[in-house]
Amino acid sequence: MKQVPSKYDVNNKVFNRDNFETSFQIPPYDSSIEDYKSVKGHTTNINDTVLNSVLPQLEALATKRFAPAIVDLADIYMFGNYSVPTNYLRAFELYQEACTISANGHANFMLGFIYSTGLFDLIPKNKELAILHYTIAFENGDPQALLTLAYRYHHGLGVVPDCQVAHLYYSRAVQEKWNDYLKIQSTNNRYANQYDISIADFKGGMFGSELSESPKSYEIDEIALMNTLDKYKDSTDDPKLHLLAELYITGLLYFRGDFLRHSDYDKALKCFRRCAAHEVSNDSHSYKPLINRCNYYIGVMHLNGWGVEKDVGVAYELLSLSTIGSFELGNMYENGLIIDNHQDPDLELAIEHYNASKSVDGYLAVYKILRSLSRFEEAKKQLELIINLPSGNQYSNSKALYEINKYWELGSLAPGSSTPKQLCEVLCAQYFRIINLETGLFMPSLDYALNELMLGNFKNALLGYLIAAEQGMLYAQISAATLLMPERPMSNQVMKHSTPKMDTKQQARFLAGMEYLELASSRLDVDSTILLGDIFHNGYEEANITVDHHKAYSYYTLAAKLGSPHAFFNLGYMYEYGYGPANNTVDYSMAKRNYDECFYHINRRSHEQKTQLNTIPVNLALLRVRLKHFFSSTKNDLNKSSSWWSALFSQPDSVVVETQPRGDEFHQNDANGNDGDDFDNDNDDGGEWFLILFIIGILSMLSLQMIRRRQNGDQPNANVDFQVHFVAL
Repeated sequence: MKQVPSKYDVNNKVFNRDNFETSFQIPPYDSSIEDYKSVKGHTTNINDTVLNSVLPQLEALATKRFAPAIVDLADIYMFGNYSVPTNYLRAFELYQEACTISANGHANFMLGFIYSTGLFDLIPKNKELAILHYTIAFENGDPQALLTLAYRYHHGLGVVPDCQVAHLYYSRAVQEKWNDYLKIQSTNNRYANQYDISIADFKGGMFGSELSESPKSYEIDEIALMNTLDKYKDSTDDPKLHLLAELYITGLLYFRGDFLRHSDYDKALKCFRRCAAHEVSNDSHSYKPLINRCNYYIGVMHLNGWGVEKDVGVAYELLSLSTIGSFELGNMYENGLIIDNHQDPDLELAIEHYNASKSVDGYLAVYKILRSLSRFEEAKKQLELIINLPSGNQYSNSKALYEINKYWELGSLAPGSSTPKQLCEVLCAQYFRIINLETGLFMPSLDYALNELMLGNFKNALLGYLIAAEQGMLYAQISAATLLMPERPMSNQVMKHSTPKMDTKQQARFLAGMEYLELASSRLDVDSTILLGDIFHNGYEEANITVDHHKAYSYYTLAAKLGSPHAFFNLGYMYEYGYGPANNTVDYSMAKRNYDECFYHINRRSHEQKTQLNTIPVNLALLRVRLKHFFSSTKNDLNKSSSWWSALFSQPDSVVVETQPRGDEFHQNDANGNDGDDFDNDNDDGGEWFLILFIIGILSMLSLQMIRRRQNGDQPNANVDFQVHFVAL
């Protein structure tokens, strides 16, 4: 089997680095073939060696009850390896058979996964059997079972929540992989492990690029770097600086790579060398920063042997010229790589250079040196320095998180924790953070899912995302929901318009997608929460989901607490028409307050994104609510006053100016309704008078128009009355 070429090695990807954001489209799911409809460029050719040799041999060994062959065969039918068509039921039977022959952690893990998901009604879901098989898999050394059990015990999914058990599983999962991490972490490719991405972001998010509010799950370094290059070119007219900047940025792109394109050290080295080859005269000091940076990367590549023969002498010379090579020089002094006079390790010079780097990695290296020298008090202070760094970069550094957790596990209380239970929660969260940062190491299913997605194998990609979703990966949960649900259940128009009724399998997939949206919502993902609110607010007849305003109200309230303009607008709408809140009563005051909050958060997002977002719908909603409140309050006042004019022009004795609340207090009264009137107690600079003047202005304009028509001898249109004019305006 090792001689069979991987299907990922050939150049047959439907989506690639250049077209995935413009061409990516999820095709409809076809229940008749139990697969997604094929997309242009998708091929399903089975390797001849697999078809004529591998499969027959495995089948023959399976009949002889050879467990490893049975598991390999099950994986082929489960994951579609070597482009073999999937057969989930056959794979399920093979995993079961393998487990009856001998203990097999992977087979038990897959059985746990199948029982947990049911594979969309292929078999009945059984959470108890899922936990049982996951536990057996863990006992037989399966690392994926560790992560699944840790997530379930941490959040109480199918089991009684137990932080201590979750901590045990998380710490063991990280510890088992830590030596592997230390071996590969020097690749310096920060994108190599970035597989936990939401495929909804390929099309701008669940609601499109203009309306989606969740942060993007990935970054394209090329875009940011090219923008930097453009700004740099705009700042100077020097053509030589333009050339140096272009060579440096291009080299950096090849050096870093990203999650769809691996690093190309050969091309990077060529760019950096062309940049560094420019001579720098005394009067050309403006060129030095770029040339020094190019020399730095050439030095790093010589130090590690990336794209060039390893040469620590050249590396030392080039890094010494750079102002940003302190960390690498510290590493060379620590490991005795300075070849002058065949020096031994010089730890004091290493500490000096590490501290000069002013980086988390540098400070962490000093901590390890101090600990190795038994200078424990200094080491403790050094680690506390890292913990208290104001930038927060330590929480994006796996090595720092690992050492901090080990320190806290010795008995020191983490910031913000005063009890063992609180400390346990912090430790679990940080171990989970390490797993998120290093998904390439801990989550092979995400690598598999992305590769299958790029080949256009959506069914296989879904399987990979489902496995990671069961282990708590947020963006895998969103990706699974995106693949399970129709292309655009995100739009109110789609949900309201009649579409064909779903069959049983499609309904099962849609409901499974909603379950993963629930998991994402519990992780405070804004778009998932809003989408669930939209589904219950509008109903989805095609999947037999009826309107449930109270559920919608709950989801919108949660999203509003996260600062969502969309959620505030929908809450305002629900208060305006009496949907969802206590007793289903209309409450114009709360409607206005939510619309005001929507307006505030739209402006906040506009400021953050440095763009102008549309506020017309909110302004119209505010005007509509003001009119409704004005006429409803006038009607009520008519029952108490002797004339319409006294009601129209009466003003409250005092006006209380109230600052608009931001946050949870906004919804503290939702059980009993609003406890105040925002129209009487707002800070709108005479909003009621504005309405009165607005109405008078409309009446005056219409009257003037009629007078002018009569003066000109025109007859008024008999089909258009005053009410139509007013409503239209």
